[in-house]
Amino acid sequence: MKALIRTAMDNARGELLIEQAQMYEDVNRFDDARVCYKQVMDKYKETPAAKDAEAAVEKIRTDKKLKQTIEKERAADEARRWLDLGERFEKAEMPELAREQYEKVIKQHAKTEFAKTAKERLEKLPKADKKGDEAKSEKGKDEKTAAADGKKP
Repeated sequence: MKALIRTAMDNARGELLIEQAQMYEDVNRFDDARVCYKQVMDKYKETPAAKDAEAAVEKIRTDKKLKQTIEKERAADEARRWLDLGERFEKAEMPELAREQYEKVIKQHAKTEFAKTAKERLEKLPKADKKGDEAKSEKGKDEKTAAADGKKP
């Protein structure tokens, strides 16, 4: 009797994870859904929920429309991360690194909304000037040296 109750409880837990995975699918987060399904298959192997999870993973793996959606979401996530990195570099007053991230977004994810944002931010960055950058770095070195000597620059 205890074994039947344990199996029923495991199946119920697995069903809860499946419901969570289906909520992820509803918002096109298929990678997260796949993780939930795999947890069901690993933790609750001997339950009907595991069979349902296995069928769902197979559907995600083989459906061509879902593959396109997954690739599109992954590309958007990557573009979002690079855009965020560019913004952080910009705030840290590192325009060259910011420019590099924004250009990467524009080049590799030109069809996303993030490319438009990257272009706008790229236009706002100061123009690259090697002579000016060298002068700034030399000035910074002079200030650091003077500070180390205890003098004001």
